[in-house]
Amino acid sequence: MLFALILLFLLIIISFLFYGINTINTPLAKQGNNELSLKVNKDVAYLFCIFSVFFVLLAFRDVSVGNDTQNYADLYDTIVNGYLKEDTRYEVGYILYNKVLGVFSSSYRLLLIVSAFIVVCSFASIIRKFSNKIWLSVLLLFLLSYFDISANLLRQAIAMAILLCAFDILLKKRSALFVIYVLFASTFHLMSLVFVVAIIVPYVNLTKTSLLILLLVLMGAYFLSDYLVNYIFNNIALYSSYENSEYVLGGIKIASILNSLIFALVLIFSLFKYQDLKDDLVTRSAFWMVAIGEILLLLSLGFNQIGRVSKMFTIFAIILIPNVLSIIKRKSGKLYIILCILWIIFLTIQYLLIVKYRSNWHGIYPYKLSF
Repeated sequence: MLFALILLFLLIIISFLFYGINTINTPLAKQGNNELSLKVNKDVAYLFCIFSVFFVLLAFRDVSVGNDTQNYADLYDTIVNGYLKEDTRYEVGYILYNKVLGVFSSSYRLLLIVSAFIVVCSFASIIRKFSNKIWLSVLLLFLLSYFDISANLLRQAIAMAILLCAFDILLKKRSALFVIYVLFASTFHLMSLVFVVAIIVPYVNLTKTSLLILLLVLMGAYFLSDYLVNYIFNNIALYSSYENSEYVLGGIKIASILNSLIFALVLIFSLFKYQDLKDDLVTRSAFWMVAIGEILLLLSLGFNQIGRVSKMFTIFAIILIPNVLSIIKRKSGKLYIILCILWIIFLTIQYLLIVKYRSNWHGIYPYKLSF
């Protein structure tokens, strides 16, 4: 709990130092291109500072940090030493990734270092390219537990990094290349194949009809969740062992309920300005990404593991919320400030409650460094 508070405080302080002080109006700043250049340089410097901290914490975490970190460390040793069975459940891309790293070092630390670099670079890249409020996107990334996820679900974090890179390609409507990225991501985490449904996102407008269809689909997902669980357990052997586990009966199932409520709120909040999103391809696409994630979250109410797939979509809330707030700021600066504060307070409270009462969801805290 204490470490989470310190890390959050550090993020807020760094954000304030970069964006809380109006450096644009200092004597060093000039108008025109120099002013834009100063802002770009400030954004880059800020992202470098923040993600350098994230990199160190991810790359040099102890194997006790993250529920699955020890398993991945053991798997790395098994692959490097040539003891992996041919019928392994792990994806071929991830196995090859371990083998390549094993050429340079037999220590699992290299796996964590390289993986951390890939993940933080993808986060920083998408925020810099698509967020209108970079500092807020960074805070949301942390408060929505994506740092925790990156320190726990290694294969999924790498797959997510690949898919984040594919978002730019998706917006350019280069469908074939986008599918290649999705297939590549699936070699690290098979469920990344679900991301291919995002191929329709750039083509879907925000209209009353499309929103009505979305509402109907969300309702259908909620009522079909139990049926889907029964189908999975009866027809997919890989998941049959989860029947009657905490993923179904309770425990971390609470995570699906909480997340579905949070991202439903995100979608509702965004709709207050949905008319302004129609001509904003990035923000509109982020909305539909979160909407797909919400559908998966409702399906996961019957089986929590589906919720892991939703994270590949709901991460775009770190773009959606700041960009919607940016639209609001153009019309009402006071309302923008109030809503920013409310979002930060709300998400901070839910994050700290999870850390205190459900720290086993990701197993990040108590945090421990290891060099």
